[in-house]
Amino acid sequence: MSKNMRQKIIHKLLNQGFSIVEIIVATFMGTVVFVGAYTWWNVSLKQFVVGVGTINNSEQAQRSLRAMTDVLREARDGEDGAYPMALADDQELIIYSDVTGDLMADRVRYFLDGNELKRGVIEPAGDPTIYDPNTETVTVLATGVENGTEPIFYYYNAAWPADTVNNPLAAGNRLLASRYLEIQIMIDQDGDVGSPPVNLQAGAQLRNLKDDY
Repeated sequence: MSKNMRQKIIHKLLNQGFSIVEIIVATFMGTVVFVGAYTWWNVSLKQFVVGVGTINNSEQAQRSLRAMTDVLREARDGEDGAYPMALADDQELIIYSDVTGDLMADRVRYFLDGNELKRGVIEPAGDPTIYDPNTETVTVLATGVENGTEPIFYYYNAAWPADTVNNPLAAGNRLLASRYLEIQIMIDQDGDVGSPPVNLQAGAQLRNLKDDY
């Protein structure tokens, strides 16, 4: 409300017999109502925008998880003879699987970088075959990931789910013993709004890993 408009309203109220105190009280109450309505609208708009962002991030992440499970199921020996799984950390996983569609096993690295879940791919090359780290191609799979220090990858042996004592596997037992992997990511666009993060999960059986390795 402009200054001139307020002055006109006050002048009109005085002419109608309202006292200065009544006008001040009425003006104060009107200001409180206006500020309250504006604050509610502003918070609601922010929650709506954040909600849309969270939904979009969740849909992108869900598609990425489905693609990841397809890759994990087909994990196999590297073209250089490397074991199908090269690294099995809480927030980083390296396997060999064909993601480029050329029927050759690529070195595939999934890792958390800040609030982004990324995939790095190194294609085999040369004779003898090598995987050159300088040729790694990195893409973003999901944004708004709020796992913090919580694991993204959980590893289970062949006795899962009957064996609940030794699963999920401890860090030192994962590479050779893992037969099933679970992925868990939490998506949250803006934690200040108060809405809980969206928890997404997916799992994959490592079909080509056998107990006789």
